[in-house]
Amino acid sequence: MKNQKITKGNILIAEFMNHKIWMVKHYEGDTQSDRQETSVKDYEKFLEKGFKYDPYARPFHSSWDILMPVMDKIYKLHKFNEFYIKPNSALLYLTNKIKLFAGGVSNDNGKEGTMVYKYISAETGIEATWIVAVEFIKWHNEQKEIMDLKLQQKANQ
Repeated sequence: MKNQKITKGNILIAEFMNHKIWMVKHYEGDTQSDRQETSVKDYEKFLEKGFKYDPYARPFHSSWDILMPVMDKIYKLHKFNEFYIKPNSALLYLTNKIKLFAGGVSNDNGKEGTMVYKYISAETGIEATWIVAVEFIKWHNEQKEIMDLKLQQKANQ
């Protein structure tokens, strides 16, 4: 996976989990670096100060111990009908809502009735599970935005 994809996905997961993120700034010619823990909302401010996101401080993309609590929270929010992890793939399915599959070599996505589906390529089980988590959180956030908009429209009537 590319660093930018890892960064965006890990920040999205950190925000979903209400975790802070680590930012690091390396000084030219110096072996020391400045590391600071911050909230996701301050991410852009730290970038402006020359800091970079440290994906290995909380490696959702490469540690089962850190990724599985994310899957547990997803399950508790939306009791999915089917979820499995295999050596090089993962599947998450909610009836008539969303079907996410990561694994194999091809990508495809679309909509069947009210259900959104995505098939995303992945090489390992942890990569596939991380992709499924990231895509599910994106979908979850979209659903929250839709509900918030509906409530706001209702309140304005």
